[in-house]
Amino acid sequence: MIVNLENKEKIPLVNKIKRQFQGLYIELISGFVNRRIFADSVKLKTFFQLKYPKLKVDGIGNTSCISCGLCEDICPTKAINIQKANMINFPNSLTTGESPLHFYLNVNNCVKCGLCQDVCYVDALELTENYSLKKVDLVSKS
Repeated sequence: MIVNLENKEKIPLVNKIKRQFQGLYIELISGFVNRRIFADSVKLKTFFQLKYPKLKVDGIGNTSCISCGLCEDICPTKAINIQKANMINFPNSLTTGESPLHFYLNVNNCVKCGLCQDVCYVDALELTENYSLKKVDLVSKS
């Protein structure tokens, strides 16, 4: 080992190289950690970005909603109001029934909890929309 006799430490060039490698190592590790944190934050933002419900429609424009009323019943703020074509409308089975005449969503009351989507057993609702109106008819073709 070469030693500087004045201050009895390693040659400054060796210390400089050592500090540069330590700096590169820290930059590499911190870059990896920063990329990981950013990727995780993007995933969390998409996961926790709850939105208002929307009726799913097929290619023709028909919805799979059968007017069972489960989403209306489970809504904690009563933001959903389903109006059926016939006042007495019981689904024929658990997967068939008449589509609603109107499916109103009161945007001011909706807390974006997602319970309506969870309870829908025909998978007719999805949480995707943001609305500018206070009350929206999800069945209307607008």
